[in-house]
Amino acid sequence: PVVRLLIISDTVLMGAAGLLGPIFALFIENFIEGGDAAVAGMAAGIAADPCAVVRVVQGRVGFAGTSGQQIGQGSHVTVVALRGTDCNRPAHGRRAPPSFFSRRKTASWPSQEDETVKTPTRLMSLDAFRGLTMAAMVIVNNPGDWGHAYAPLLHAEWNGCTPTDLIFPYFLFIVGVSLTLSRGTMGNPWQVVKRSFVILGLGLFLAGFPRFPLETWRIPGVLARIAVCYLAAAFLFRATAPADGIWDDRKRRSHALTLGAWAIGLTLAYWAVMMLVPPPGGVAGDLTAAGNIGAFIDRTVFGRHVWSQSKTWDPEGLLSTVPAIATTLLGAIAGLWLGSSAEPRRKVYGLLVAGLVATAVGWVWGFSF
Repeated sequence: PVVRLLIISDTVLMGAAGLLGPIFALFIENFIEGGDAAVAGMAAGIAADPCAVVRVVQGRVGFAGTSGQQIGQGSHVTVVALRGTDCNRPAHGRRAPPSFFSRRKTASWPSQEDETVKTPTRLMSLDAFRGLTMAAMVIVNNPGDWGHAYAPLLHAEWNGCTPTDLIFPYFLFIVGVSLTLSRGTMGNPWQVVKRSFVILGLGLFLAGFPRFPLETWRIPGVLARIAVCYLAAAFLFRATAPADGIWDDRKRRSHALTLGAWAIGLTLAYWAVMMLVPPPGGVAGDLTAAGNIGAFIDRTVFGRHVWSQSKTWDPEGLLSTVPAIATTLLGAIAGLWLGSSAEPRRKVYGLLVAGLVATAVGWVWGFSF
């Protein structure tokens, strides 16, 4: 890219800056000096026009364009700008910098002349899928008049499946695919743990906002489940990855098969507990909303800190998180397949066939479970 920034940060908030890029871009002229270089770094790293950013840097701190010159030092961030010679080229001729999440903490931006390092690219199909899933989530959460909502825009009351019930598994699948694309997955394991706790903390905050009732504050939830699934799937992905770090097609296939075995094992384990283990005072195989073993575990562990609309069970409870981890692993398997050297058409057919087979197996299994 024309303008490169080396950002070494200890703050989790740097990741959230990607959501607020346009706002930080507006702030840069006012906050680029002195101790506020952290804000400047966030803005510069995600601004739509990096050359415009470097012009602001030049005007504010007298940066003359010497490659590698440090332009600011904040309490947590060091900002280094590199200015290329082609800032006057049309914007469409420039490459965008890789995302913040693709950088290792101690890594620097590769040189334009370095042919050994490939610039990370976006997986457009995943971006489109994520966007469609987000749009569907907005629709089902705002169907208009809740008393006259279309049936497909409502969750199944308990047993069954509607299009709305697919949205959350889609997000978990997306998390799984993203594991295969992010360098952070195989980087510092504490970064994985930190991200999981950040997601968990945001979920707890939103569950309690604005009154934060300590007696009934819901602990399990959508973001809490995403945090647990991401943490478990990331460490399983790391533990089963090729030891030598070489990702050829043969090793991708072997890795995918291992993750598939884990996904099948987790799903079967969930089925066995639900069907064969009786809750105290109940019977084995009770699949009613309040009578199953999963609901008993939620009441025992969380007490009143469950979904307020049921009070006796939680749709994102502990036991049902086990197959949710399996769903995340399926996304990782798909990501390994998409990253292989197979022809694009073959990748599409492979995903289509695998999806149809898995849907058929689930549909048949649903008659007895």
